[in-house]
Amino acid sequence: LVVVPLILWLEVRVLAPAKVDRRNVLLALVAGGVLAAIVGLAGWLRSDGAVVDGIRRLVGPHFSPNHTALYLERTLFLSLAALFIMTRRHRAAALAASGVVAVALVLTGSRGALLLGVPAGLAVLAGFALYRRPGLWRWARRRRRGMIGAGAVVTVALLALVLWQRERLANLQTVALRLDVWQAALALWRDHFWAGVGPGGFFWSYPAYLRPGAVEVDQLHPHSLWLELVTTWGVLGLAWFALGAVALVTAVRRQGRASATTFWIVAGCCAAFAAALAHAQTDTFLLLADLAAWNAVAWALATAPAAD
Repeated sequence: LVVVPLILWLEVRVLAPAKVDRRNVLLALVAGGVLAAIVGLAGWLRSDGAVVDGIRRLVGPHFSPNHTALYLERTLFLSLAALFIMTRRHRAAALAASGVVAVALVLTGSRGALLLGVPAGLAVLAGFALYRRPGLWRWARRRRRGMIGAGAVVTVALLALVLWQRERLANLQTVALRLDVWQAALALWRDHFWAGVGPGGFFWSYPAYLRPGAVEVDQLHPHSLWLELVTTWGVLGLAWFALGAVALVTAVRRQGRASATTFWIVAGCCAAFAAALAHAQTDTFLLLADLAAWNAVAWALATAPAAD
């Protein structure tokens, strides 16, 4: 959770100084996510998965569908950004990768990803696209009929998704279970206010703070970004996160006039982080090992000095 991500961050910053190197790192992240999606889809087609609320949820190579969703939503926005930096000959591969990851993500049935993460990531990626290419808005207005048709297709797809997962979306039992974990996490933080209990300490510490009769006794994290920070690193963790946010915004502003490759690498990483942060309001952001490593690599790509 700390040492390996730090090493990966350092490797990207030292060993990938040129924009072509950073593009290859981004494509490697995409390839890892696509592989996870393919493994999950293969299992789902074999009728593997967790049956919850009337649907069979894709699990993939992780221990839960939500964990897979947290990984795939990050991959999705890097693969979409790759569409803008690939040559025309290879763009179809990036589009296929995005499609495979999107299908797998939907099949996870993760409400945090579908209702929070994906909309947040799309909004950020659209903002970057309009900043880089202001003419996109005029282009869309000139093609009103096509855009209306595309909007209708998206609406029908969303309605089909809601109908298919209606029992899943309407289930409020997990919300009550999360409230138990959040209350215990707050009590834990009060006893470890400044420095928290350290990486991995939440799993061993928080059951003592659960109310009698609570059933969520084996959680690796508190299912909330803010409680994750304060229970793991206390107030110092919040300060670290705030400094990280300032550093990211500063780095992004420096990249505004960078080359197309650098710009879209940064855009993809920021959109992926937006999706991850939105989803992390009800799940985890960095207390699972693969997510911590992914965050470190994407952070290195997004904040590195311009390579042009």
